[in-house]
Amino acid sequence: MSVTELIGSVLMGLGMVIMVLVTFNVFRLDFVINRMHLTTMADSLGTLLIFLGAAVSKGLQLVDLKLILIITLQWITSPVCGHMITQLEYAVVHDLREHTVPISPEREEEL
Repeated sequence: MSVTELIGSVLMGLGMVIMVLVTFNVFRLDFVINRMHLTTMADSLGTLLIFLGAAVSKGLQLVDLKLILIITLQWITSPVCGHMITQLEYAVVHDLREHTVPISPEREEEL
């Protein structure tokens, strides 16, 4: 096993560990907003590490451009989807506003 394959395996393993830890620990959080924040952050980081490990282990090839495209699309779509679901939850659940902190006093008057 070469050094690049070892580094790639470590990166892929770290990405999988992050994804598994988030899967089991997401249920400890109370609110949907906290859960969405945790899952979108971990999804972005875990996917980056897994695909980066795959790119490092294979060396520089044309496949790496596809992996970079996948990472870019994942980094764009995952936070946007999490943000949209969080906005929907905030609009639908009325008692959720009691648990959030307003940004500023002027913003509090708008709510």
